[in-house]
Amino acid sequence: WFVEKKNYNLIAQLKGTDDQELQSILQNDYNDYMDFRKKKVAMQRFKTLRKALTEDEIDNVARSLTRCSFEAGEDIVLKGSESTDMYFVESGDYQICDCDIEGDFSNQKYFGELS
Repeated sequence: WFVEKKNYNLIAQLKGTDDQELQSILQNDYNDYMDFRKKKVAMQRFKTLRKALTEDEIDNVARSLTRCSFEAGEDIVLKGSESTDMYFVESGDYQICDCDIEGDFSNQKYFGELS
């Protein structure tokens, strides 16, 4: 095991912190890292994104993801509403209902502002 200088400096700032508190800090960091890894793996399932984005860009998108879920029949975005969100579908299907567009888009696993 080793610690990079920047992380050693962080640890040095913890002087006087008891082991239980330090263990809690490290566990939180580990949990954050594992959460990031899960998000990144999810992002890498989208072939279009893998082709279009660099590894750093995928990392940035993964860090900004927030998990959400919806009930069957629940509206996610309503026509005319202001939305700047993009949704990535991990499981399930969705429908777009619009006066001009209607259909089942189960093959396209993302939708929203930038899709």
